[in-house]
Formats: sequence, C-alpha cells, structure tokens
Amino acid sequence: MTEALIDNTSEHLYAPDWVTIPTGHGTLGGSVSRANNTKDLTSFNFTFNGSIVEIYVVVSPFDPPNLLSNITISLDNEELSADVASLIEERNESRLQTTAKLLRAVAMDGFHLMSVTNFPPHYSLDYITVFKSRNAFGELIIQDDDDHSIDYTGQWVSGPSDFDISHFPLPSSGNYDHILSHPYSATTHRVQSITPSVKTSATYHFFGSSVFVYGILEGSHTGNTSLTVAYTLNGSKTKRTYFPGSVRQPHFLWFGCPVLAFDSYTLQIDVLEVNGVEFVLDYIVYQFGPPTFSNSHSLGKLSPPFSSGLGITEKPDWTLPNATNAATWGYTKSSNDQVSKSTIIGASIGGAVGALLLIVAVLLFWLRYRTRRKKGRISRDRNQDGRLPFSM
Repeated sequence: MTEALIDNTSEHLYAPDWVTIPTGHGTLGGSVSRANNTKDLTSFNFTFNGSIVEIYVVVSPFDPPNLLSNITISLDNEELSADVASLIEERNESRLQTTAKLLRAVAMDGFHLMSVTNFPPHYSLDYITVFKSRNAFGELIIQDDDDHSIDYTGQWVSGPSDFDISHFPLPSSGNYDHILSHPYSATTHRVQSITPSVKTSATYHFFGSSVFVYGILEGSHTGNTSLTVAYTLNGSKTKRTYFPGSVRQPHFLWFGCPVLAFDSYTLQIDVLEVNGVEFVLDYIVYQFGPPTFSNSHSLGKLSPPFSSGLGITEKPDWTLPNATNAATWGYTKSSNDQVSKSTIIGASIGGAVGALLLIVAVLLFWLRYRTRRKKGRISRDRNQDGRLPFSM
C-alpha cells in the first residue's frame, strides 16, 4: 500500500487565517501551520484520495489539556473521535512541544473531505499521511526506512528508535526552538560502524520528478566526529562529509533533488566512513508526476542541508533551490561536481525547446497545407481557356 504525504503547506489543505512557521529540523518538512490568532479555537479541512488517513500535530504544553476534549473531527460530514487520551498523555509526559498522532481513520478507498474544528490555538499541524492502493499524479510519496522497497546491504542496524527528552531544555514560551520529534513510524536504519571490506549501502527505485532523503544527524559532544556518505542517482555520483554539531537534529535532509525529469530512477546511498557518530536513515520522499513549480510543499526548501549552523563544513556538490523563487530551481555546479546537468535540468530545458520546435513544425505544416489546398482549388475553378471564373 502506498503512503502519500500531505505536508502542512499543501494545496489540499484549507485553513483560513493560518500562518506557516519554520521549525528547522524539529518537524517533518521543516515547518508547521497554526492559527495566526493564538487566543481562539480554530479549524482546518483538507481533501484526500485513499482509504486510511492519519493526522499528526504538534502538541503544546502551553494550552490546558481540557481544550483537547473540544476537538471535533468529521469525515464526509460524519463525526469521528480523536485520540484525545493519547494526546493528553503525550503532553503531560514530554513537558515539550512534541509531534503526536491526532487521529487515524479508515474509509472506503476514494476521495474524501475531512474537517477539524475547535482546534487548540497553540497546537499546530505538522503533516498528514494517506494510505492508498496506488499513486496519483502530483502526490508526494513517503517511504519509511523499514519499507520492503528499500534494499539494504552491509552493516545496517534496524528497529525502534527514540531519544531521551532530557537532552532538551524546557522552553519558556510557545516558540519552536525545542520540539520532541519522534522518527517517522518510530523506526530507523542505522550504520554504527564500517568494515572496509563490507559494502554498506541502501538502494531505492522510484518513478518521479524529485527525491529527498531524511534521517537523524546525531549530536557530537567531542567535536571529533564525522560521516562520509556517497549518493548515486542513475549513475551520477556525489560524496559528502559531515561534521556534526552538539545538537541532535531529527528530520535532517541528507540529500535532495527537487527538480528531475519525470522518469525512473535508482538511488543508491553508500556509507563510506563512520567516525564516532552514526548514519541514521529515517524516510525517503519523492514526487510522483511531472515536475511542478507550484511550491505546494516545503520539503527541501525550509530546511536545506547546507544552511548555516548545521555542522556541515564541506562545500556541497550542488546547492538547493531558493525557497522564495521557484523560477531558480535547478543546480549550481561546483569545481568538484560529478552530477550530470543533463540528468537534473537538461530534461526540463530540452522539454521546453522540444515543445517550441513542435509548435513551429505544426505551424509550417498547416501553412504549407493551406497554400497547396488554395492552389488546387484555383486550378479546378479555371475555365478550359485558362481564364478564372468571372474574369474579363
């Protein structure tokens, strides 16, 4: 079964008077959405195509727990019950803003409308997942690390994964500096050590127009730790070395290609060196369908892996797009760039030129056909003495 992702910035979501707040690596996609007015209860609704839907929100310790009992959720105008007890437990135990599941609902496979009302003012929407029988154009598809479609070889360790919240200071206000963020589906694949004679890699095949690899960048308390990982996409390879900072970063974007020609791809992740810190893979996201510049999601834009403060000192092989200018999406080559431009942006440029040539060819054909047809009609209308009708 396919898992489609509806990010909090998706065009499928309707939430009037809501604002999007960057969260860095605290949440999936690097942002959350909530009401602009944090004093009143609010609402949102969204459409989806599938059979199972799950809503994940950021639970706030700043709102009284009794507000949760007022949440009303309906699926196609039929009222459902939110998992309020779990939210209250999560709120009371974490002492932090934390991502938790608000609801899991099952319906007939198809198009549906879901509405959430009386939503607490300090709570935020992180993301929604939809389980369905097949992909649809334009959707973001998310693959968890334990999905059978990812092929692991070598020294990977898998299983449940979480972390001690005591490493995070208790926030004094409703900001998003500290969010307890669990791994997606509570599992990860890790590489803790490397044997040079053993190849340690993960291979994933997908058909789409973008791809993002997310995981956890562990914090370093000594400063003498590093990771070296190679990423190969349809034969184009790049290698990166990471020097983690002191803060552990969930939802860390290891690798991202936001604009690709809509085609079949093979992504291979090779863990080359592990020095005092683990490489942690959490999930992979790709877009199914032709590339779009609609900015319908924030993945790879609000939390690029090469922004300042993320502990990466190696110059990237390419830069991620500017979040404020979709027209600049593409890549900038560096001196050691091994990634083929024809793989990434050549198809987009070639497609535009090809379309223009096709239009010109059709226009020339039509003009030539029109000229020949006119000459033929004049020839048929001539009299036997060669004069045109009505000529003197």
